[in-house]
Amino acid sequence: MRNSAVNSIMTAVAFCDMGTMGSYLIYIWNFVIKKYPNTCSNNLTYLWMVFLFAHIFLSIVLHTTSLWLAVAMAFMRRMTLRVASLNSPWQKSNYAYRISCGVFAAVFILTIPTWYVHEIIVTPYKWATPENCSRDDSSEIANVIYTINYNSIAKANGCGLFKANLWMTGIIFKVIPCFFLICLSSSLMARLHNAEKKHQLLLVSNGSDSVK
Repeated sequence: MRNSAVNSIMTAVAFCDMGTMGSYLIYIWNFVIKKYPNTCSNNLTYLWMVFLFAHIFLSIVLHTTSLWLAVAMAFMRRMTLRVASLNSPWQKSNYAYRISCGVFAAVFILTIPTWYVHEIIVTPYKWATPENCSRDDSSEIANVIYTINYNSIAKANGCGLFKANLWMTGIIFKVIPCFFLICLSSSLMARLHNAEKKHQLLLVSNGSDSVK
């Protein structure tokens, strides 16, 4: 199974999904389960905002990579049917590994503007220790609340950079791969349907010859 291109790509998709879900588990634990005021410690510190920043970036990269890998898998299956050979190079795991690495690298680079237009800032609010918690370890620094916002570069020129990044991520990361996936899947199903019709005609022809 390790020598199959489809299995190799599906393994890459599984790693992407595990990375996405693992990051979401940490996010849910800190920002949902420990949501203020149910926690005695500030969960909106600078380090947690760094994690949230990385979580947003990596979730976009991994989810988009999974989507484009699905497109690559459909393309490789379609090319395999076109070649109609058991030894098709499109079924080699080496092709799959190269495509997976190439897709991840391309998506990572295209996601950099999303990182660039955001920044971590200090809010004007302070974290208040709940009454049922000990206040011995409270301090001015520990009570500072941070958040993620769009930076001044993203807001310049009528939010031009922000809008361009939004359109790019929407079209390249969502619309185009979904369009390709629909086209490739439809083509693959049509090819399989034609093959099934030819097989049925061949069976009917062989049956007629046997009767004669």
